[in-house]
Amino acid sequence: MWFNWLAKRMWLMAAVAALAMGCGGGDDEVIDAPPGGADALPSDGGVDGMPGPCPGQIAYQAGILDWVTGQGIFEATATEVGNETNTAEAAPNGRASLCLPPATIIDVHFEADGYIARTHRVDTLTAELLAAAEIAEPARLLTPEDANDVYVNVTTEAFDPNLVHALVDVRVFPGGEPLTGAQVGVADVSPDAAYALAADGTFAAGDQVTTGGVVFFPNINPGGDEAAITVTTPPGFSGTCATGTVPLITGELSYTLIACQN
Repeated sequence: MWFNWLAKRMWLMAAVAALAMGCGGGDDEVIDAPPGGADALPSDGGVDGMPGPCPGQIAYQAGILDWVTGQGIFEATATEVGNETNTAEAAPNGRASLCLPPATIIDVHFEADGYIARTHRVDTLTAELLAAAEIAEPARLLTPEDANDVYVNVTTEAFDPNLVHALVDVRVFPGGEPLTGAQVGVADVSPDAAYALAADGTFAAGDQVTTGGVVFFPNINPGGDEAAITVTTPPGFSGTCATGTVPLITGELSYTLIACQN
């Protein structure tokens, strides 16, 4: 089912807002939104040979934005799960940075007053690809009121705080483009209704990646606290995709980016 015209207009406004956020310039894509842009990311290589912000670690950057307006959520927090001392507050444009240990898989929890929390499962190898492509991983948060509006437009049912809500993003690197035609599944959840995001901000029923990159599994009953992700690559794609899982947390949004390389 497609977004109605009002929801579509909100997404387009979000793209315009993202383009306006740049503090360093650049046309980097905000991954789970229609193509827009966020300010270019600094390289961890530093400036003129000086050390970067995370020597010996991975500089993970996220854009914490309002799902509907696309505005940055100032002082929203990003926190490494299990290491709550590793936390950062978002700048006025929504940008937050964490230093993460290399070659690990880590959950990062995003929260802000008045918003539904969100958790990302971060493979730091994928985080390195994002940094090289100068892309911030998007963490778009919903207010409870907006969640109901968005969900009714997508699924005809309101957001259920007693269920889980998963987003799976499938991208091809080094550029970070959507792997269109890839089929996405999340194991051991019910119902398995899926909705694919298009680049214009609309959702349609289906489990194949389209121009927006994301496949959305709303209002699902979990079979555990995480679920394996399956990605079937489209005909003609000769590369490989990473394996991964998505955290399943009642009443929150959860997100995993699956990186593929040709």
